[in-house]
Amino acid sequence: MKYMLMLRASARDDGDSGAEPARKAMAAYDEQLIRAGVLLAGERLDLDAGARVSCDGERRYISDAQDSEPPIAMWMLQVASRDEAVEWARRCPATDGCIEVRGIVERSETDVRSDAIANAR
Repeated sequence: MKYMLMLRASARDDGDSGAEPARKAMAAYDEQLIRAGVLLAGERLDLDAGARVSCDGERRYISDAQDSEPPIAMWMLQVASRDEAVEWARRCPATDGCIEVRGIVERSETDVRSDAIANAR
């Protein structure tokens, strides 16, 4: 099953040299995911490039995405179980914030399937 891990941190990385050990630890974590064959995608997120689109019926409201603990990185994993995804989240070397683990429901597993999505594959 696919899972998304989202790292939410309250401290913003300002790129100072003191963050180098943290960056090396994250690179090592990514390497572990790759060697285990579970990493499908993983990226650091740009905190300044986000937006939020809120829905109220037919109306849409657009605002900057400014959460108190914004997601700063994500990993998409293919693992056997929720427990395995949680174990990978537990191993993340982050020292601030939390890691949210979310299961991904494959389109083929749902009753609703758009012809446009099906034809795009």
